[in-house]
Amino acid sequence: MKDRDSYRTDRLLVVDLELTCWDAPGPPPGEQADIIEIGIAEIDNETLEIARAGRYLVRPARSAVSPFCTGLTGIAPEELKRSARPFPEVRNAIVSDWAPRHKTWTAWGQGCELGLTAVYELRWS
Repeated sequence: MKDRDSYRTDRLLVVDLELTCWDAPGPPPGEQADIIEIGIAEIDNETLEIARAGRYLVRPARSAVSPFCTGLTGIAPEELKRSARPFPEVRNAIVSDWAPRHKTWTAWGQGCELGLTAVYELRWS
């Protein structure tokens, strides 16, 4: 199998996602949680040290960043307006920069179902 031949077992990608959030249970009417940041650390499996790390800001498409969310994540709406890109662009950059299809990866945290969907897109794009 072609992909199996290029699969790297010496690296692990650890993906951390930040999503839009609110102090009330659930989003306001008409909004849904969006990924606003994807952090990635590549771990060397022999030394267990971080080989490299990166951060990608994602422009939310279905919700706004609340003051509660800014307080929790440190990500302000102004920063996203200035520096964030749509998810498809971020996905393409991550696929190009990290080759996630050829490495083992893991993610965790709240919003795991959204996170796993996003990571699946990163891995198999």
